[in-house]
Amino acid sequence: MKKNNLIFVYGSLRAASSHPMSTYFRRNSEFISKAYILGTLYDLGEYPGVVVRPDSLSRVYGELYRIKEKYYEEVIERLDYYEGYDPDIPDQSEFIRTTVHVFTDQGVCESQVYLYTFDNIQNEIESGDYFDRDK
Repeated sequence: MKKNNLIFVYGSLRAASSHPMSTYFRRNSEFISKAYILGTLYDLGEYPGVVVRPDSLSRVYGELYRIKEKYYEEVIERLDYYEGYDPDIPDQSEFIRTTVHVFTDQGVCESQVYLYTFDNIQNEIESGDYFDRDK
């Protein structure tokens, strides 16, 4: 089975972020397009989290990237750590890496994304864009 090296980012990994992990991520990935997924975006304090429910029609805006093939394993391992995702104990992880439908100007594709797993959520970002959270 071919791995999916597409990844949708919606917070501190986006190009507008000055976080060092964003710089690392973008150096080892190729920007594909601005994009969105269906879900609800929350302000968790120092970073955002997305929750996807089957009936959600809200948009969460971000960017779609393709991780460079030769760096894929290293990048995913570092992103998993950064996002608080442990593949060995996903039910105890703050985020889980999963596959969702991503909508771009070129169409719909499947991409990996990190979704928030805990239920202590509040502070919805109604604009759906982490960098427009005050609107």
